[in-house]
Amino acid sequence: MRIEKLPDGRNHYIADEGETVFMPGPVRGEITLSDGTVVDVTPEAIVLPMEQHAEAAQLVADRYETEGHPDHLYGDAFVHDTDQSAANLTQEG
Repeated sequence: MRIEKLPDGRNHYIADEGETVFMPGPVRGEITLSDGTVVDVTPEAIVLPMEQHAEAAQLVADRYETEGHPDHLYGDAFVHDTDQSAANLTQEG
């Protein structure tokens, strides 16, 4: 993964071919994928193989639904609604 600075100071993450940059948000700790891979989701950006991205996103969303999300107001539950399109992610560009 390469990181470039944008003019406004934000990071722009660039993954290599066959990989994707996954940005889990403010969740901390680890998730375990169905193949047994343990992923630390604490960093701002993580490089994952394309085939793991949708599952990692779903597991992080499940954590937000269970544990809450700090950017949601008190009482405003985090709800993640996914469909088959999340499982069919493809890399463009």
